[in-house]
Amino acid sequence: MLKLSPELRKVVDDFEITDDAICFMTISKDNLDDMRSGIKNVEYRTDSDHWMKKFFIQDKVGNLSLKKNYTHLLFQNGYNPDSPRVLIELKGISNGRQSFPGNLSTVGHYIYTDFINLLLGKILYDSDPIQLRSSTKKGASNKSAPKTKSFSTVPKSKSKPVKNISASQSKIVSSTPTITWTITGSDQ
Repeated sequence: MLKLSPELRKVVDDFEITDDAICFMTISKDNLDDMRSGIKNVEYRTDSDHWMKKFFIQDKVGNLSLKKNYTHLLFQNGYNPDSPRVLIELKGISNGRQSFPGNLSTVGHYIYTDFINLLLGKILYDSDPIQLRSSTKKGASNKSAPKTKSFSTVPKSKSKPVKNISASQSKIVSSTPTITWTITGSDQ
């Protein structure tokens, strides 16, 4: 059973989320803040044995199936009991070749073939409500203005994304060898 604060336990119970449906992951403060602000909509994990075994079962032929039916991700910045936590809906998982669920829409997300791509949904809980309020205010106050997003959290990858944000939604204006993307456009 996950160790959850009383406030987080109430959210989990109110949404009828089982502990088995929550995948716990540590994350850096910058990435957590980017998720809170809506800049980061995909969490990338290497396709190492550890992460592959956490999410998938592979048959003898190499076909993947989900090991567990995770519906939510619990991100924590640090290892202390009072470290900041955010509970986010998991829209789906893609490795660039196969997506779960099969009808998962990856429009608006960078998907890499040599990473496990966790597509993020709505934030259900944030242990720092001030952070959540300020990030929500920022996005709400400027809805019609074009936004610049810096994807500093895109992984270093040998491959190019197999699916990019469509040109009608945004435009890639620069990139560096470390695959840091700057995207301008409005969220429509």
